[in-house]
Amino acid sequence: MTAEGLSTSAPEAPATRRPALWRHRDFRLVWTGQTLSELGTGVSQLAYPLLVLAMTGSPVYAGAVSAARALPYVFFGLVAGALVDRWNRKRVMILCDTLRAVNMAAIPIAAGLGVLTVGQVIVAAFVGGSLYVFFSAAEEARLPNIGSGSPREFRPRAPTDPYVNLSVYTVLVALVLAPVGTAQVQ
Repeated sequence: MTAEGLSTSAPEAPATRRPALWRHRDFRLVWTGQTLSELGTGVSQLAYPLLVLAMTGSPVYAGAVSAARALPYVFFGLVAGALVDRWNRKRVMILCDTLRAVNMAAIPIAAGLGVLTVGQVIVAAFVGGSLYVFFSAAEEARLPNIGSGSPREFRPRAPTDPYVNLSVYTVLVALVLAPVGTAQVQ
C-alpha cells in the first residue's frame, strides 16, 4: 500500500477466464470448411469466366458463364430456404460442398484430357451456383447453432456474417491469382 492507500501491485486477473472460441471443435470445423469453401467459390467465380474468355476470346461467352453462376439465386433462392428448413442442415452443407468440389474438379480434368468445352464450363457454373444456393441457405440457418452445447457467451463472438468472410476471401483470391493472370498476359 502507498501513502494514498492505493495498491501498487498489478491488478488481479479475473477469477474465471472465458475459453477462446477456437477451443470448440464445431466452430473450428465450420470455420476451416468455410475457409476452403469460400476459397473455391472465389476461384471459380474468377477463373470460369477467364477460362472461357481464354478459350473463345468472346466476352459474351464469359458473361454467359457469370450469368449461369448467378441464375440459380433467381430460380432456387426461395425454394432452397424452404427445403433446407426441412432437411438436416449440416448434411446439406457437407453434401453441397462435396458436390461443388467434384463439380470444380471436373473442369481441370476435362481440360487435361483435352475435351473441355464452353458448354461444360457453363453447366459447371450453373451446377456450382445451384449447390451454393442450397449451401448458403443451410449455412444461414445453421451458423447461429454452432455453439450449441457451449456456454451462451460464446455465440455472439462467432463470425455469423458470411459476407464479411466472403469479402476477405475475395481479396485473398484476387491477391493469389493476380500474379498468375499477369504472367499469362505477358
